[in-house]
Amino acid sequence: MVGNLDHPPISGRSSIVFSEISYSFFHYVDCTAPDRLDFSNEITRLATLVDWRTVYYRIAWWFSMIAIPLFFILFWGSLNWTTNRPGPQTHERVDTTH
Repeated sequence: MVGNLDHPPISGRSSIVFSEISYSFFHYVDCTAPDRLDFSNEITRLATLVDWRTVYYRIAWWFSMIAIPLFFILFWGSLNWTTNRPGPQTHERVDTTH
């Protein structure tokens, strides 16, 4: 015997109890008719998010391209930095004997 038809399986009973499920990623989907869903707002929103993400990646890429040569310039400058090095000591040391 495959199943008892007098008592539907648990999945069938739970689908009757929990008939409305809310999905957060369907926030922008409109129900235009009982059997139709309008995904145009959701697709527009996703396309906008992809465009902004692409802009953020391009900005980060340009910052990294600028930072790499600046690092080498600053490193080379730190090796050849002569204005802030302390000069030779010009005062004489006084020898004291006790």
